[in-house]
Order: sequence, then C-alpha cells, then structure tokens
Amino acid sequence: MPLEMLELDKIGEVLKAKGPCVTLFLPPYSPGQPGHSAAAILKANLQEVGRKLETGGFTKEMLHPLEKLVNDPELAAGSTWGRVIFCSPDVFQQFRVMRRYYDPPVIAGSFALRTLLPELWLPKEFLVLSLTKKGVSVQKFTDGQWKTMSLPEGVPETLDEAMAFDAPDHTLVNRSYAGTSAGTLKGVRFGTGTERENKHGHLTDFFRMVDRGIHQMFPTEEMPLILEGVEEEVAMYRSVGNYKGLLGESLRNYADKLDNAYSILSHDFIRRESAAAREEKERLHYSRFATDPDVIVQAAFDGKVNHLYIDEQAVRSGAFAKDGYTCWGDEDLLNLAAIQTMRNRGKAVVLPPDAMPGEVAAFATLRF
Repeated sequence: MPLEMLELDKIGEVLKAKGPCVTLFLPPYSPGQPGHSAAAILKANLQEVGRKLETGGFTKEMLHPLEKLVNDPELAAGSTWGRVIFCSPDVFQQFRVMRRYYDPPVIAGSFALRTLLPELWLPKEFLVLSLTKKGVSVQKFTDGQWKTMSLPEGVPETLDEAMAFDAPDHTLVNRSYAGTSAGTLKGVRFGTGTERENKHGHLTDFFRMVDRGIHQMFPTEEMPLILEGVEEEVAMYRSVGNYKGLLGESLRNYADKLDNAYSILSHDFIRRESAAAREEKERLHYSRFATDPDVIVQAAFDGKVNHLYIDEQAVRSGAFAKDGYTCWGDEDLLNLAAIQTMRNRGKAVVLPPDAMPGEVAAFATLRF
C-alpha cells in the first residue's frame, strides 16, 4: 500500500509524542542504482539507534516495528520518493516525502520536524501549463504523480483550433484603388496588419482563451499555476492572464520538472512568509514578538506563539526543563519550539537567513 504524503493534518500523534522519539530519513532508491538501498540504510541506522537507547537506559523493544520494516518487500523494491519514519514507545508512523533527505537518525524528546517544515507547508497539488506557439498542455501534480488535464469544452488547446473560431485577420484580402503610381494594376492587395503583428495577435487571443479556461477549471484561483515555455510565450501569456494562482517564476524545459517546480513553489512561499514576518515586526508592539530562543521555547510550550520563523542555518542546542517534557541530552531547541508551536495551533516555518526579519535565529509573534 503506497505511503501517504507528509501533511500537517496527519501528524497530530507525532506532535504529541513523548520521548525517546526516533526520527529516520530514507532517501529514494531504485534497485541497480549505485549506493545503499533503503533497507540497508535502515538496518545500519537501527544498530546506531539501538546502542544509544541502551546507553540511555531504554530497551530496544520500541524498535520492533522498524526491525520488521527492514524485511518489508516494498522497502526492498525501492521507490522514487524518500520517506520519513517516526518511532517512539507510543507512535510508529511513516510518510512519503517529496524532497531528498540524507539527515542522520535523531533521538530526542520530540521528533525532528524542523528539517521537514517546508514539506508540510508547500502545496501537494499544483498545475503546470506548457506553452508553445502551436498549442498548450495542462498537467496537474496530485497524489505524487503527473496527470494530463483537458481544458473545458469550447476552450481550444491549439492555435489552429483557436483560429478556426474566427477568420484569421491576416488572411483577409482587401483591395484598394491603385492610383497612377501602380501602373496598369487595377488594385493593390493588402492585409489588415503585418504578418508578425497578426501572428502575435492570434497567439495573444489564444492565450486569453486558455486563461479563461483555467478560471473555469479552478474558479477559486487557489490552485498554484506554473508556466513552462520560452520567454516570449511566457511573457505573452502573463500580459493577458489574470489567474490569481499564477506564480512569478517559470519552468524552462528543465530535465527534472518536479524538482524545479518545487523550487519555484518554495521560492514563492519564502517570499510571502518573509514579507509577512517583516510586516509583523514593523506593525506589532515589541511586547508582541520575541527573538530570544529560550523565551520562544517557553512561550511555545505555554501556547503563546502564533507564528514562528526560524533561520534554516541557525543552531541552538541545549536541555530544556518543563513539567511533562524530558529532554534527551542536548536537543535542537528551535525544533522543540516548532513542535510546540504547531501542537498549540500556531504556524512554524523555516526561512533562509536573508529572508529573516533581522539577524536573528528565530522570530516569533505572540498571541498575548
């Protein structure tokens, strides 16, 4: 049975789990490719995790589901997707992930979700509209695969179809009185514009029809749309399209379409979250936000953090004492803050250093 994709509404038990919490990352692997299989990586990780658990005074009984997984035929068969595995005394869950993660196993009082935050917030469904001078095609990425979609009835998918709706202007033949300078000619043939202008006009009208079709398919305009094509066609479509979900970056015939599409989605997400963080910092009174990691962790446990922005390169480790929570040695305190923020219905994201509101490891807006 295929693994479910990692999504926020599916990790409630992961957020609430008590330690020791083991997080394992398995990269995609296809039999015959160089490198170790997912099963071999998992087996090696289990040996390391088992030693650490015994050192900490815990038995390896909680690892039994992982030991069974090592011999699972589906794992040995390989997969184009990576997976993340969460294992604790009370939780065993695994999910498919879109990006490739090569992180070492983590044992802590909470699961390691900081690395996976982009995976939680990026859309799992989006559109790619491929543009050429001859026609268009629409693909939707959903359920981990590409599906070709048809435009609504009456919306052309090729330029020839669009031109059949109306007589192309450049084929109209008009005649004018020649005048004395034309010699013995009785008339001069002319079009209503240059050939280049007419082709541009036809293509513009065609793209306008396609845009209307996209609106019909997704009237809420929430489905992200990425354009694919050469610069001229992409610029022409942008000049006539007004679909709100249209993203600013475009694919340009990259070999790995999915990976590059996710990069575009990620850049758009970072841009919007960075703008929101800077706006909140300017708008809110200083008492309504925090930048000290220790203060943020405490506020997250108390349910006070509404929105948490974390520098993806920041390192803040240490032990944290709180009733009902036990650290497993020095932990990633920013990961702990993210876990508690989401557990209390806040939002936690990671941003590049230059997208953060100032040179801080973390920035949190507070509810009260």
